[in-house]
Amino acid sequence: MMRQSYKIALGGITAALMLVFLFGAYYSPTARLSFYVLSGAMLYVPLSKRLYGVAALCYIGVAIIGALLRPISVLPLLATAAHPFLVALFLYKKTHIAVEYAVKLLAFEAMVVLAYLLMPQLLGENLVTQIPLWLYMVAGGLLFLVYDVLIVRIVGRLEGYLDRFLPKR
Repeated sequence: MMRQSYKIALGGITAALMLVFLFGAYYSPTARLSFYVLSGAMLYVPLSKRLYGVAALCYIGVAIIGALLRPISVLPLLATAAHPFLVALFLYKKTHIAVEYAVKLLAFEAMVVLAYLLMPQLLGENLVTQIPLWLYMVAGGLLFLVYDVLIVRIVGRLEGYLDRFLPKR
């Protein structure tokens, strides 16, 4: 059983790192997407210790701060930070790989549709909707599958490193 202080400290460090990368995305004109991915990837730290509530609170808190900072920053954070929860779910519960990829892809495509519908309201422009939605979904789905394969492999290695540095309590 982990102590409350351990959970609070781990959650605070995770939220702080997520905010650092979120601010990096705000100030970096060229590496914006990389910073969003790194911000979402910080959720793997509490999720690797199976602290789902801590990870969810970090995610919600950072999303609120991100919305206050820049409302448009919530959409990429939504897409990249929801993925760690799905990876953790399927990493510890063995399911068929086709079901795993179908659920992950459907969740990602739902985020694409949400972003497509909300983008004109947040930006006040119609630049995004000039490209058809199906093209975003196909291109995004293919890139997401590559991203998912890479992230799952990285998470497997990350857990080994985290077990060395974060003791089990």
